[in-house]
Amino acid sequence: FGKTSGLTHSQVEATASSDVQPDPPWTERQRAIIAIADAVADCRALEEGDARLVAETISPAERAEFIVLAALYLGISAMCAAFEVPLEPGTPRMPECGSVR
Repeated sequence: FGKTSGLTHSQVEATASSDVQPDPPWTERQRAIIAIADAVADCRALEEGDARLVAETISPAERAEFIVLAALYLGISAMCAAFEVPLEPGTPRMPECGSVR
């Protein structure tokens, strides 16, 4: 979905690896959304700095929407893994659970 939402190639890669620097860099809003997604994927609360960024950048309603959306995608990902659905060609591999961050 990254390419259809206007992300550059390096931004798509940066969603799957903390070793890749996105070009152009993430906006404050994008960083806040990624922080929410990372927290949901790690089943944890937002870290203090990320919580501040989210509070300053995203409305409470948007925060709730992004949390629910991230949780739904996490559930779909878990089902795909359980059913051993193969990756689409050209899809960047995500790190194994708990191996990065």
